[in-house]
Amino acid sequence: MAELPVLSAEKIHLQRGRRSLFSDLHLEVARGEVVVIEAEAGAGATSLLKVCSGLIPPDRGTVRFAGTDLHLDPYARRRAAKMKLGFVFQESALLQNLSVFDNVALPLVYHELIPMDEVGDRVVKILRALDLDSMADQRPAELGLQEAHAASLARALSMGPEVIVFDDFFTRLSRTRASEIWDQVRTTVEGTLTAVIGTTDRDRVPAASAQVRVLREGRLVAG
Repeated sequence: MAELPVLSAEKIHLQRGRRSLFSDLHLEVARGEVVVIEAEAGAGATSLLKVCSGLIPPDRGTVRFAGTDLHLDPYARRRAAKMKLGFVFQESALLQNLSVFDNVALPLVYHELIPMDEVGDRVVKILRALDLDSMADQRPAELGLQEAHAASLARALSMGPEVIVFDDFFTRLSRTRASEIWDQVRTTVEGTLTAVIGTTDRDRVPAASAQVRVLREGRLVAG
């Protein structure tokens, strides 16, 4: 029997005002697969990634992660599933009043994922893996654009996600830094790396073996 996809979106519809972003959209991501979703700016890729991560609900359709309906299953089950999905926001979304260290530690502390006496070691390990350990005490406003995005990624990685979702992450990095970070992610993730990468320019994504889909007129087509 074929293995079920770890993440699937079926018959997704999403309306914003009078505009239909998606109509009967389908997406499947197998465990260990890297899927790139390319779209023009404003085409709705960010909304699609958030729907697939359980951050916003579709108007119609089903999103499942590891067998859990991210929008309709009981809250406790949905919450447990979402903690295994790491989302890297397009604008980094770091809390400005917290240091880099505390931003990365926040989901671990808030969700009580590991014992408190292990949080520091986990955060230091991830910051070191992304070459951010020297910036641990800095606030987001003191970081450059690339460092802020790397810190946002570190926060997503801190929870040990099974799937990482990147919202137009790599286009904001230099090609050299993008390649470095991709290698660091592959080294840091325990087990098989599964990722969904939204982008406006597939050539800026360093994942050479990725499956490419293009978001066009509310549907995903092969790239």
